[in-house]
Amino acid sequence: MRFPILRAVLAVLLASSCASAQQPDQRVPCGDRAAILAHLEDGYGERPAAMGLDAQGRVLEVIRAPSGTWTMLVSTPGGLTCLIASGVAWEDLQAKRPPDPVS
Repeated sequence: MRFPILRAVLAVLLASSCASAQQPDQRVPCGDRAAILAHLEDGYGERPAAMGLDAQGRVLEVIRAPSGTWTMLVSTPGGLTCLIASGVAWEDLQAKRPPDPVS
């Protein structure tokens, strides 16, 4: 993966968020994926922008709007979708290519 630090941070977030979502005393917003996506699009203009699958079969999604608002969701194989992070000022970055080796 191109971004090993980002991958490590996301793995920690996924693990802690899913663990929290399974404990009844924690308040992690979870629900039906379609309903959550509809709410994010209707309320914030956010649409899916990226997704990936982790080793436990969970799907991580980045939902973002042209205005820069964003939300990260994780969906478990059992169908539960939880909000794990949200914010503003999302920016897509161009991946930098390594310099060409000198011949």
